[in-house]
Amino acid sequence: GAQSLDDSVLSASGRGHTSADTVQASRLLKDAGFSLILQMMTGLPGSDERKDIETAKKISELRPDGVRIYPTVIVRNTPLADMWRSGQYREHTVKDAVRVCADILPIFERAGIPVIRLGLNPSRELEKGVLAGAYHPALGELVLSERFLRLARKQISRQWRGHRVKLRVHPRRVSAMTGQHRRNLTTLMEEYGLTGLRVEADALGEW
Repeated sequence: GAQSLDDSVLSASGRGHTSADTVQASRLLKDAGFSLILQMMTGLPGSDERKDIETAKKISELRPDGVRIYPTVIVRNTPLADMWRSGQYREHTVKDAVRVCADILPIFERAGIPVIRLGLNPSRELEKGVLAGAYHPALGELVLSERFLRLARKQISRQWRGHRVKLRVHPRRVSAMTGQHRRNLTTLMEEYGLTGLRVEADALGEW
């Protein structure tokens, strides 16, 4: 439950601990031989994309055995819901979460730290209580699709305007490349003026 390693964010969120407390606790656990799983949240009160990315970098430096990322969700009957209603807190939307998590995931991948959960586990009870915020039952898939959209942009040239393009990805990643409701394909065709875009399964690599 680190949530953030920015003291101003921890204070604004009423966490009751500092970033130094998290660092010390993490080191004590590691030194004692325990497995360390750290949880961080994006979009907390007082935070922004830059602070969330910095938190991810600092967490990776602590060398946890795994990480959970939970973008902030506003649930009824909570202090955060009151802050949101009064205008003290701006909603961290699904779109916000997808963008920042697509930046954060590579930080942990480069450090060899597995992300074992991205987004709250969907349930009927939770859905009844959600008022706003970055809640989506397939948030991890949305983030993965955003990453593939960014990768595709690096591969496609504007010189291909008016042409048909084929993208090859691992069979397990075809849906991620396509995007929900084919959003990635539609976006790329519009951005680059393509007449056609097809995703083909290729087992040469994960990506």
